[in-house]
Amino acid sequence: PVHMTPTEIIAAALKAPVDLLWNGGIGTYVKASTETHAQAGDRANDILRADANQLRCKIIGEGGNLGMTQRARIEFAQAGGWVNTDAIDNSAGVDTSDHEVNLKILVDRAVASGALPLADRNVLLGALTDEVAGLVLADNIAQNRVLGTGLAEAPGMVALHSRYLDALEAAGRLDRRLEALPDAAELRARRVAGVGLTIPELAVLMAHTKLWITDQLLEESISADASLINHLHDYFPDAVVARLPTQVDAHPLRNEIIATVLANHVVNRNGSTFVFRLVDETHASVSDVVRAHLAATNLLSVDTYWNAVCALDGTLADAHQNQLLLEADRAVERAARWLLRNRALPLDHIAAGDAYRSTIGLLSEFLDALSQFAGPEPLAGSDAETLSRRLALFESFGITPALARQAAHFEFVTSLLDIAELSTKSATPLSVVASVYLTLDEQLRIGEIRRRILALPRDDRWDSLARASMRDDLAA
Repeated sequence: PVHMTPTEIIAAALKAPVDLLWNGGIGTYVKASTETHAQAGDRANDILRADANQLRCKIIGEGGNLGMTQRARIEFAQAGGWVNTDAIDNSAGVDTSDHEVNLKILVDRAVASGALPLADRNVLLGALTDEVAGLVLADNIAQNRVLGTGLAEAPGMVALHSRYLDALEAAGRLDRRLEALPDAAELRARRVAGVGLTIPELAVLMAHTKLWITDQLLEESISADASLINHLHDYFPDAVVARLPTQVDAHPLRNEIIATVLANHVVNRNGSTFVFRLVDETHASVSDVVRAHLAATNLLSVDTYWNAVCALDGTLADAHQNQLLLEADRAVERAARWLLRNRALPLDHIAAGDAYRSTIGLLSEFLDALSQFAGPEPLAGSDAETLSRRLALFESFGITPALARQAAHFEFVTSLLDIAELSTKSATPLSVVASVYLTLDEQLRIGEIRRRILALPRDDRWDSLARASMRDDLAA
């Protein structure tokens, strides 16, 4: 028989060849190989602590706080392991507490005003358990999903991440050394190596992004916009909104809740750099970028598409699922940018969505016939050829034809918006404008020029702005 002390058993378990290593207790059990035990800051566990490069698990879950140092997480991730941060892995618990506190504030005020009998208070709160759990899980699933798509894009976004980190640091919102985030020299080395930020680093960036957007929305008083009341309602269970609508609308933390919900919605769908990039490119305010995101999501029916793609969990390869989600992200970004450049600011997101939603639907149907528009053999480099190629790609994933068509059409969102705008301004039927637009595309090879512009480098801010300027000039 083998005799081991409890300390030896724990030390061996940390280094076991397993799929999942789950930490649910107190203490820091893993440090980076470059760190000393003193830097881990947990003397009680010095005797059993492992280095990140000694781990043989595939995934780490942190049910406790500070189970690993941040540098250990990064080292493990760079070696191919999957790890978030303790904040992400514990987020659902914090989110649940957030809902619990805000619900108790709400119902206690309702009891004090006589709108809710005291005898009904606990019964109502108890009945909300499953719905609160559903709201929390949906938010946290979306948060983890955007980290996955962010990781897929990270190698091509090193320059952008470097600029964004510089901006956050210059604004006093981030301490790179404290957060173990790479400095400019390290990011240049990663760029040369073709690797980007890891999941733990993206998680920290996401946290700071949500805080920044929330603060900006409160500063810009976006939550005072009556048209955003539905986002306050979305935060609370339906049963509470139905029974205590006046109390929900008058919640003392109404503004903070709306700002937080909007920040979560934008970042969980389009990632941490979306708002930063569009503010930089268009000089719009953060609140206008958020409104543009709401309008774009609405008019493109992205929520329905997103839910359909997410429902394929376990039946679709991760790479294919990520690509389908990224298609929606890029379409929302293109549409939001278009709205910021073509609609009056401050943006009315409801009017903007209503103005184009019906025409987007009609023109998407028109695009289904685009491959026939150019004849049996679409012109190489044309929009017809692009649509045909994209449809074939997405259908090869094994998804439904309707979902494949929607994913394929996302490429043409700005063209569809241009056609809709021209139709309105010239009082010309959509079909006529679309026919002329697509004829010009075929004859002048506009699609090929557009693709060459999009293939240009955007390694730094000036390359990105020059590329965006050329893209806008071509569209005009």
